[in-house]
Amino acid sequence: MTLPNTIIIGASKCGTTALHSYFERHKDIYTTTKKELHFHAYDALKRKIGGEGDKYLIKYICTSFSEYQDYYKDFNEEKSITDVSPSYLFFPDESIASIKKHCGENVKIIILVRNPVDKMISQYSHLYSAGREALSFQDALEKEIERKKNSFSDMWLYRESGYMSDKVLQFKKNFKDVLVLHSKDLNQNPKSTLEEIFEFIGVDSIGFDYSSLKTNVSGIPKNRLVAKVFIKPNIFTYALRKVIPQQLGRAIRDFINRNNKGAKLKVSQELRNQLDREYKVEVGRLNSLIVSKTKI
Repeated sequence: MTLPNTIIIGASKCGTTALHSYFERHKDIYTTTKKELHFHAYDALKRKIGGEGDKYLIKYICTSFSEYQDYYKDFNEEKSITDVSPSYLFFPDESIASIKKHCGENVKIIILVRNPVDKMISQYSHLYSAGREALSFQDALEKEIERKKNSFSDMWLYRESGYMSDKVLQFKKNFKDVLVLHSKDLNQNPKSTLEEIFEFIGVDSIGFDYSSLKTNVSGIPKNRLVAKVFIKPNIFTYALRKVIPQQLGRAIRDFINRNNKGAKLKVSQELRNQLDREYKVEVGRLNSLIVSKTKI
């Protein structure tokens, strides 16, 4: 039975898409056809369907162990077998228990973290560009407590998602091999960062092509209607996913996203300063956990 020995647990909007795209190109790394399985967080996620589009997204998640195993049926003696699912960090209790139960305690854990405020803004832009978020950034922050009570999924909890250090520590206490990296290093220094990751997971970096990093860039959509119809999880996009192969569907969504992407969200300096002050202690804690010299 083949199961992951390397799990990238998050955080969301911290470069997991870029890392997955690199892993896909390495001959000694097995990646699943579907990027985010979310199996180990399913018990938590299935109760979080209050946000716009959440009830459709939950339909794409791997819900059973047999289905999870099936994603690894094409394993061909690769040294590293991966699961890339950003939700695992946000739901550490459920994810840690499930990972230990199904994959054991010797899996290697990789965590990408980011400046909490930049992460929050990127999450907001992600949902807004998908035609899901309708409020301004500041109004959305003020609605967060209410949204949590109404069981919105983790992507909507911008403020809470910025607090990553305690969750990182939970994984470090439960697994012996945990690598914590700054997302900026993967973006700005991909070669040296990937060499460090490859060494950590036990694969060769010699001859690997480090060009064409695939990033998941956030921005405000040029046309909200296009985003709502073709990107937002809804009955139409759900039906399309039933008939279009996964890789083709992902390519089409990426193409629409790229061509409908506008300027980045601008946050007032006053709000930015307020949030920077709020996360000052958290930033210090994150800096103490990452292995790189780059500061959050």
